[in-house]
Amino acid sequence: MPRPKKFRKVEFIPENLEFRPVNETNSVNFISIVELEAIRLSDLEELDQSQAAERMKVSRGTYQRILTSGRKKLTDALVKGKKIKISGGNYVFNCGSSTCTQKCDKYQGDKCLRWHAKKIKNNEEDLIMKIAVPAKERSLNSKVEDVFGRTQFFVVVDVETKEFDVVENDGASASGGAGITAAQCVADSGADAVVTYQCGKNAADVLDAANIKIFKAEDLTVEEIIDKYNKGELKELEEVHSGFHKHGGR
Repeated sequence: MPRPKKFRKVEFIPENLEFRPVNETNSVNFISIVELEAIRLSDLEELDQSQAAERMKVSRGTYQRILTSGRKKLTDALVKGKKIKISGGNYVFNCGSSTCTQKCDKYQGDKCLRWHAKKIKNNEEDLIMKIAVPAKERSLNSKVEDVFGRTQFFVVVDVETKEFDVVENDGASASGGAGITAAQCVADSGADAVVTYQCGKNAADVLDAANIKIFKAEDLTVEEIIDKYNKGELKELEEVHSGFHKHGGR
């Protein structure tokens, strides 16, 4: 059975979701709402990792992974002059509304303390903005990697602008459950869809819980995959397998 899906709790969503350097560039780093929250708790509120992990309702190990990923993307963007876009990630958000009509035990200090599932997306629920592709190289010219769970990284591409980010896959070095870990990395990246030749049931369950579509990979480059999606020619993966005990390919 796959691990139950855990949504990270966040308490802040910024009004500005995109930052651009003075010199125009097509390179962009996507920082998820979850990663931004970890950075905020550690660097602005100056909480230790135990306190911050408790606020987000995750383990210390998970919190450290989220924090490290977010800081790395932020530093890389500042040093290399990349754009920063903040979006996605699986989380629930405390709306802090003062207009709640329920006035239940979660209504304290004139604010609703309920946690609401929320995701910054386009108004059309099924509209796909970012696709994660397991790739052999860190570029749009790379061919799709044969494996999903053990790919070294995912290239996460904005389907409109073709701006992309490279997300390291923790599943590549996992001793077990590589597919589930890889699926969680895709979900944390803020992607709306993933492309792969094959997907195990447990990984597919994680992706489904995060409302991430699975498309069938083809022997094309990452950019060609995106072009095919934009033409409406990319097909969804119809079958998932029960799981491999070896590092299988297509």
